[in-house]
Amino acid sequence: MQEKKKQYILDDLRIILAMFVLTVLFAFSCLLLSHGARGIWLAVLAQFTLLGVLGGVFLRRCLRIVQKNEQVMQLYAAGYTIADICHLKCYFSRGTEMALKKAVALLDTGKLLSVSKRQAQYLALQNQINPHFLYNSLSIINWKAIEAGEDEISHVTLALSTYYRTSLNRGETMTTVAKEIDNIRAYLKIQLVMHDNEFRVVEQISDGLNDYMIPKLILQPLAENAIDHGIDVSDNEDPTLWLTIREEDKHIFFEIRDNGAGMTQEKADQILTYQSSGYGVRNVCDRIHVLYGEKGEMKIESTPGKGTRVFIRIPKKTEAKVL
Repeated sequence: MQEKKKQYILDDLRIILAMFVLTVLFAFSCLLLSHGARGIWLAVLAQFTLLGVLGGVFLRRCLRIVQKNEQVMQLYAAGYTIADICHLKCYFSRGTEMALKKAVALLDTGKLLSVSKRQAQYLALQNQINPHFLYNSLSIINWKAIEAGEDEISHVTLALSTYYRTSLNRGETMTTVAKEIDNIRAYLKIQLVMHDNEFRVVEQISDGLNDYMIPKLILQPLAENAIDHGIDVSDNEDPTLWLTIREEDKHIFFEIRDNGAGMTQEKADQILTYQSSGYGVRNVCDRIHVLYGEKGEMKIESTPGKGTRVFIRIPKKTEAKVL
């Protein structure tokens, strides 16, 4: 915001300077006119020069506003939210900034969620129909694996069934801490089989949190990111992923940490913005922001060569409605 104020001041100073130059040249032209025919031509030349300079300044200012407004539209079309655009460190025209501030002020999270209610209901009905075939198929594979003595295939099939059951969650967007734990455990079990148990998983989960309501699928994208971009590309001889869930006063604290490749803090900060090409982790951050506002928090801390830590803090809720 301070940068925008400085830009406005600079623009005002340019206008004042242009008016001052106009006044000086006008006085100079009057002086030239008093020196006969030669003075008249010099005065005309000075006036044309003045008009050209002022016209250029005015045109540049108009084009700049148009370009910046066009940039706002492009950012919005690219997926930036209005709040994101309003907080970007770039210059807007006064009218554009006032419109953006008004739009942010009018944003009502409850109304935004209710707009998609029909779509959510449709997806819920669809999710109740589609999983039956999937679950039946996985059940058959499981029994065939048991009959053939293929215990590992049976375990993976059961983990896959649990993962999809807790992910679909009968079309509901909110789930319990217990179901979210089942989901991430099933996902990590599948990943361990895929990686031939080349990394360890360490759980630190407090008791008494199972019945609290949270958004579904907030841990799996973090774990996937830790494995794909941390553990898999690290030379660490003891690659480890830590899963922590604990109580903090009136909040629940979730953490996914790895000792993988890590990254610079600057790059880590970009993951939660639309400057990043990644979607999963940013999607988690966006949902937490929409559901809890300032009461929810998500941060990423990372050091090259030492690993990455992603943590989420959300209020305790015993019912699905959070707004």
